[in-house]
Amino acid sequence: MNPSTPSEEHTPKSNVLPDEANITSIKVKFSFKSNWNKAFSNKDFVSALTGEMLTDYIISKRWYAGKASTLKYIEVTDSFEIATKNNLYYGLVIEVNFKEAFFQNYFIPLYLHLGPKPSDESIISTVAFKDKQGYLMDAIHHDEFRQTVFELINSRKKEKLEHATIEYHRTTGIAPAAYKNSKLMGVEQSNTSVIYNEEYVLKFFRRVYFSTNPDYEIGRFLSKQSIFKHTPDYVGSMSIEYR
Repeated sequence: MNPSTPSEEHTPKSNVLPDEANITSIKVKFSFKSNWNKAFSNKDFVSALTGEMLTDYIISKRWYAGKASTLKYIEVTDSFEIATKNNLYYGLVIEVNFKEAFFQNYFIPLYLHLGPKPSDESIISTVAFKDKQGYLMDAIHHDEFRQTVFELINSRKKEKLEHATIEYHRTTGIAPAAYKNSKLMGVEQSNTSVIYNEEYVLKFFRRVYFSTNPDYEIGRFLSKQSIFKHTPDYVGSMSIEYR
């Protein structure tokens, strides 16, 4: 983050949901018998997600780098929870395999939106779970998710999972900042950038690498170990370290 100086079967259905929060009724494309908080324990949800849902979603995105190749299948490499008082988000790392015998990894946070229809660019599918129904969306487009990540970075929280550690890092000497607002930064290409408090920029790397990310490492180096002063200072980050 930088200061911005300049296994139940799923069955596709067409049930019409009742109006909620004064929104137009929506048609549910996928229904699942598990609760949202058990989504990734449901093999049928994972199968539907990595099949039609994500395939249709990612190929339409500017940050998807596989457009020149033929997508073969998608797998979930990892998923982890980011919980708030009101909502449950999932951080998702997927592996996209191509017929040309190579693969790419991507990061997509998920959110089940129950209110009015979100922006079309954020909708992955319409879904119904045992306890909730609505729009499955890319959580980066949801304000509370962006706020949560900002506050986790400020808190320097470190969460140990079974095979990985999620670290929210704030650099030494930088005081925590209160969240005021956030918005997506204009047209995106290979990543998605968020402007916080009209002062900070957090870049979500959509395509991820299971090794050192040169963009991230160069930014930290120029900020903290170089006399070069024409780049924004490194303030913090969110990362997954596998054991």
